[in-house]
Amino acid sequence: ADYVAGGRSYFTVETHLRHLGEVQAGDRIRVTTQLLGDDGSCISSTAWTTAPAGSLRPASTCCCTSTCKPAGAARRKPRSQPGLQPCCRATPSCPDPRERAVMSEQSDESDEAMTFGLTPPGGKEMIFGYPALGGANMVPRIVTKTLVALLAVALSATAFGEGQTDSATEAPETVLNLVSHGQERGLTGWARGGNFGMAVTNSLEESLPFDTLLLFDPTYSELRPHIAERWEASDDNLVYTFHLRQDVFFHDGEQMHADDLVTSVHLGLGTGKAAGRTVAQLAKLEGAVDYREGAADSITGIEIVDDFTVRFTLTEPSYTFLTAIAAQPIMPEHLLSEDLRENRTLIFQSEYWQHPVATGPFMFSRSVPGDFAELLAHDGYFLGRPKIDRVIIWERDPILAAEDGKLDFMWGRDPAQIDQLLQTPGMTGYPLQNGAYKRELWSNMEDGTMGDLRLRQAIAYAIDRDEIAAEFFNGYANVWHTVVPPTFWSNRDLPQVPYDPDRSRQLLSDAGWDPDTELTLIYYYTDPQTSDFMALIQSYLAEVGIKVSPRLVERDVGTVLHDKTQPWQLAYGARNSIDTGVLHQYATGAGNSPTDYSNPTIDRMLAEMEASLDTAERKRLGDEIQAIIMDDMPTIPLYATKEYILHSERLKMPVKWLNRYSHPFDLRFHEWTIEP
Repeated sequence: ADYVAGGRSYFTVETHLRHLGEVQAGDRIRVTTQLLGDDGSCISSTAWTTAPAGSLRPASTCCCTSTCKPAGAARRKPRSQPGLQPCCRATPSCPDPRERAVMSEQSDESDEAMTFGLTPPGGKEMIFGYPALGGANMVPRIVTKTLVALLAVALSATAFGEGQTDSATEAPETVLNLVSHGQERGLTGWARGGNFGMAVTNSLEESLPFDTLLLFDPTYSELRPHIAERWEASDDNLVYTFHLRQDVFFHDGEQMHADDLVTSVHLGLGTGKAAGRTVAQLAKLEGAVDYREGAADSITGIEIVDDFTVRFTLTEPSYTFLTAIAAQPIMPEHLLSEDLRENRTLIFQSEYWQHPVATGPFMFSRSVPGDFAELLAHDGYFLGRPKIDRVIIWERDPILAAEDGKLDFMWGRDPAQIDQLLQTPGMTGYPLQNGAYKRELWSNMEDGTMGDLRLRQAIAYAIDRDEIAAEFFNGYANVWHTVVPPTFWSNRDLPQVPYDPDRSRQLLSDAGWDPDTELTLIYYYTDPQTSDFMALIQSYLAEVGIKVSPRLVERDVGTVLHDKTQPWQLAYGARNSIDTGVLHQYATGAGNSPTDYSNPTIDRMLAEMEASLDTAERKRLGDEIQAIIMDDMPTIPLYATKEYILHSERLKMPVKWLNRYSHPFDLRFHEWTIEP
């Protein structure tokens, strides 16, 4: 009391040794404490321990604390200091551990000793003395201590395995094992491929650390608040104002603010390879084109109203802007602004991606390229600490992972893998209601041959899609009859196009078809199954009198498809979309359309749909557009391979996963549970 009365202060940092299997007798454990900030009322600090390289889990673990005076003084967020390890949790206290190391630090003008006490359960406290640091009334910024072999004396002599605890005082650690479906991207940097935006939120393993402004409901029919607690649109749908939650913290303890959202959108509109998948929609912001082309350093259509409010102004009404902004992961301005300012085209070479910090329910811990990545529960998650403690994302064959007991969840579409995993004891699964990658035949509408609707219809009637799904894909494919997958946005009332070779021949006769004419069918998938499928399509069309010559395009696929640098009449490919966004490829002059289709009625309806925020009206317009497209048939929908959610019976998910994860859905990851 006299010490405090003299104007001095003290604080206590707890270091938790939760995984006793991490260390052995004689290991040296480094304990580091760092002051994050203070405002005269509160002190925020972080402490982390680093086990030796030879231990079972040499990665650092840490805990943040915030100590305040009893008086209800106003608080401001402490700003992170350079070099802070991104593992801090934004919670006022740490959980009670089985073993507790308490370091009491005091400092004044004298050389007082600082003490470190290690107290095992029921054991004798051991005190180690160290010389004091700092000067009068100052709290030391960095204090590092080392525990030595005496640790073995303090801890129980019982050998504990990883994740085992004393059940009387602490529940067993829960671990979720995933198998990555994006192995080609690697796990040390989610944005390695250069597609920012949905590239880091288009799968479960990528959305656990990264969180977004809004979320779609599981049926993909509406947007829901998430990090933005609410938003408003102006009457002309040109201005969107987002109000951010004030209880969202990054994994390093930094509070999220409006400038973080602004940084995220600038990242999504970066130049060159750093462009996001949603760049076309975000480009409707005022000043976005100038920024993207390098003519401006910022986007004029973004205004920070206050610390938790951002206003966006568009050049034209755009519902897809809302879906694009919903897909943007919230990125830390305090860690990326310098890289973004110095060279935004090289943003994905930033060291940030080696240990990404975000706001999601799980935070990055470590990774071993080609093997696994580890995520830990984010104790400061604004919706509550996840019920699962740790997530391991494996880059390995799922069958082998299941055999080793390292598979609790995966998304998959390989029939052989699905069959085997569903027969594995303890595993279960179900098919998604759609496979987002729909396979289609595209007609080159610029080619005079394909301009005849009767020829396009004849091709559609000549292909037995039911046989393809049942026989060629052994039941692991769904037939599609429209260009939008079977979700809320699909027009399910459209008449189906049956297999009818006689009708196909009649249409060819009416069109005066010359059976000696040969159509070039290009494709760009190099796997043997696609080659076999091309031969099957060739045989279907030959049966009705249409000669087809399949040709693999291995280079410059985009220019061949879109710029027609090589002649072709038909193309086989895939589209990835689960909503009406795919309809925009049928607008006149659409840069992503291989068909070069043009219909003024569709152009008008697309503009109306883009300007409307009314779900029912957008649904009506989308259904009508799909009907027109299927009447004109520039595209012949074929099938989509079935995609499955496969998971351990021990895993419980409160919300059923319905659609392929191409946009962030409200799946309540923090509420998932798994039995130990």
